[in-house]
Amino acid sequence: MIRAHTQAILDRLAAHHDLTDAVYEGATVPVGTKAYVTVWADSGRRHTDRLAGPSTVAEFTFTVHSVGSQPEQAQAIAECVFTQLIDWTPDIPGYAPRRMRHTATVPTTRDPDGRPPVYYCTDEFTLTTQPTP
Repeated sequence: MIRAHTQAILDRLAAHHDLTDAVYEGATVPVGTKAYVTVWADSGRRHTDRLAGPSTVAEFTFTVHSVGSQPEQAQAIAECVFTQLIDWTPDIPGYAPRRMRHTATVPTTRDPDGRPPVYYCTDEFTLTTQPTP
């Protein structure tokens, strides 16, 4: 379940013409990459949408870092991410996802440990889904 939903997010981001070769899962970014997006997925929270019965609904949180060599570049990449994810409803076989929601953001931040330093925008997206009968 987790893998299918994460892959849908990665594929959707990579479909944007400015992100085609710049989307990575977790910390798999090649050394020397100048502008990119990283996606981190949690394992989801399970609950039920009924008063009684088994958990059938899962809610996943995806933390997305839009990284660039300048603040403006990181923000431009974040705009591409928004274009692809906000209000988008994934098509995942065997599941009925609801549309993506942008649920948190952090101001553009400088990472002084990068050589040279890089800037990144952090955004959080939530996806609620459930298996289809």
